[in-house]
Amino acid sequence: MTTTPGDPDPTDPTDPTEPTVPTGTDGARSRRWYQRRTPLGSHEASRRLSAYVYGNILILAALVPFQEETEAGHAIVVVIGTALSTFIAHAFAEYLGGDGSVHPRALVRESMPILTTALVPLLLLALTRVTALPMSRAVVIAEIVLIGRIASTGMVAARLRDEKSHLRVLLAGVLVAAVALGIVLLKVALTH
Repeated sequence: MTTTPGDPDPTDPTDPTEPTVPTGTDGARSRRWYQRRTPLGSHEASRRLSAYVYGNILILAALVPFQEETEAGHAIVVVIGTALSTFIAHAFAEYLGGDGSVHPRALVRESMPILTTALVPLLLLALTRVTALPMSRAVVIAEIVLIGRIASTGMVAARLRDEKSHLRVLLAGVLVAAVALGIVLLKVALTH
């Protein structure tokens, strides 16, 4: 390859026209703690994001009726049951809806956000049994956490795809959280 005077030298590591990528001590591209090592493929990211949103909405809907409860035992059973049944249903539906090219183990892995959604609410509910944390406060805190998770959907999508998260993504997340809250209220009104 020939270059003319003034053209950047492609072999020059100090070429000022090349964007600088932060590198670690081993010379590899460094990443922030929240970035994936490798971005997910479009279909895999979509399935994982679908599980993330679905799990948050259904666990939130499962918690709403327990705001007036004083004992956490029933709420814990309902949250565990909701998480497990939603996890199994989601993985099964993805398997049936797929073209057979995705291994069932991968579908189970991509449905894991449903189970992880239940962790904070279950921890808070369990704390009401061993501390002085009132049940109503634990439920409200869990609901706020879940609404925050729903609002962060855009940022999670950007992370899964290794894209930058912009302000409009955050604002869209607030809109998504409002819609999800409407879905939860509708579900509670129709089923409880």
